[in-house]
Amino acid sequence: MKKPQRKLEEFAQSESNKTDPENPESTSNEGKSEQDEESVQKLTSSTDSERNDEIIETEINVPKTTSIHDLSNTPDLEFGKDPNEINIPCKWARRYLAHRTAITLKKKPLSENSVASYTGYLREYVNFLHDFGQTVLDADFEFARKYLIHCISAGRAGSTVEGNMSAMTELYKHIKLNEDVDSEISPIQFSQISTEAIAEHTKNSFEREALTREELQKLFDSMDSERNRLMTIVGVETGFRNSDIRAIRIVDVDFEEPSIYVKDPKGSKPYTCPISQDLALEIEIWMDTDREANYGHLDSDYLFPGEQNEMLGNNKSLNRVIKQAAEDADIQSILHTSVIQSKYLEKEEIVKEWHRVTPHALRHTFITILEDEGVSLEYRSLLANHSSPETTQRYSHGKKELLKEAQNNINIL
Repeated sequence: MKKPQRKLEEFAQSESNKTDPENPESTSNEGKSEQDEESVQKLTSSTDSERNDEIIETEINVPKTTSIHDLSNTPDLEFGKDPNEINIPCKWARRYLAHRTAITLKKKPLSENSVASYTGYLREYVNFLHDFGQTVLDADFEFARKYLIHCISAGRAGSTVEGNMSAMTELYKHIKLNEDVDSEISPIQFSQISTEAIAEHTKNSFEREALTREELQKLFDSMDSERNRLMTIVGVETGFRNSDIRAIRIVDVDFEEPSIYVKDPKGSKPYTCPISQDLALEIEIWMDTDREANYGHLDSDYLFPGEQNEMLGNNKSLNRVIKQAAEDADIQSILHTSVIQSKYLEKEEIVKEWHRVTPHALRHTFITILEDEGVSLEYRSLLANHSSPETTQRYSHGKKELLKEAQNNINIL
């Protein structure tokens, strides 16, 4: 029998002080170290003077006759991926990710990279709960807090911890809106967690370094194929993200008014980015020569096919190309090293090295060159696809020529 839904305003208020008397292990991690204890206090206390650094207890103003669960109840979900193929020991987490890959949703389906990231986040969270005899449905919000403290104590970067929290929030939102079951945790409760507090307790981010024009030339010269050289040049001249470079189709390139159309950019709407005449000419020559000779048999619609497949499969493919060429050019270095320790990961210790020259560094270099050339912040943001609705509107009303002029100013060929 389905258990009754609590009134949300009472539920959110009671969760902040809730304990589980039937499970004494639930508090076993609280005293693990002075650092953990200080972090718990910092994240779970709330005063008006420290509102930006702490969890905020949010007042929920929802009519008593309405519950989130009642807003949408569609147990017959559309799935993209097969839930059974997702490696998480929790039915509801598998169903959530399978549902978010369905192409019939109003929201853009999760990409393969996002699915992989969320799978890792949620698998670790579920294993953490299982160690305390809890499940996704039965655990209260105190366990979610403890898990985030665990992530911080494990040495994660702030952005990674925020990724953990985002995955948890979306999972519980899915359960409340789409599944015919109840969970003790409400997605609304995650709004109590302060991202400023997470940033304060996690490793400081490190500064990316832009490449000089001399270093760029060395990088281009070190590429082992014309395809790889052109992908790198496109990254620097357009500021495209890794996934956007790999997803360029032949039909997206306009040679008459040199530009590239980005069909499905991360976190944004489709847009067209101007490119220099020189880059357009190099792409056109490559398509008629090396591309046809080396990749023509793949019959690919993509501008930069893989070695054996019609498209470079994932972000790691381009990462390897850029990192290796940077090492060959003797311009590669390690900016930061993170050591993550957790028994809930596939490996108990993971050492992650952050390299200076990566696809993201090409994007950072693009923005830096624009700034050096005197391009205003407004147009730097627009060219980098950091556009707000206001700048998008101005772009559609006659500013395209200014953007093309700015793009020609950074011609690196």
